[in-house]
Amino acid sequence: MHTLVHEPSQFVLGNQIVAAETFWSRLVGLMLRRNLLPGTGLFLPNCSSVHTIGMRCVIDLIFLDAHFAITAIRTGAKPFRIFFGPRGSKHVLELPAGTLQNIALKPGDRLLKT
Repeated sequence: MHTLVHEPSQFVLGNQIVAAETFWSRLVGLMLRRNLLPGTGLFLPNCSSVHTIGMRCVIDLIFLDAHFAITAIRTGAKPFRIFFGPRGSKHVLELPAGTLQNIALKPGDRLLKT
């Protein structure tokens, strides 16, 4: 598990972030979860788009470039949708809905992975 921190504010986005690095972990993703607990999330390396088909909960998405700089933010991503990151997106972070509500993230900000 990893911890991801918003570098400018030092806000911890999640301290129980799981990396989906195998075919099956990427395929299943968060589909079997009814909800996500605060501090949890899924990191999808080498991925610039995601779908929420088959998911049961709303999530927040952060698209990142190769250096963990934010390329796009999508809050309240509903089930049965497809989301594409902008050009330069290399990774996606999926978080519980509302995680990004009280923090001022913007494209270009970096995340730190520990």
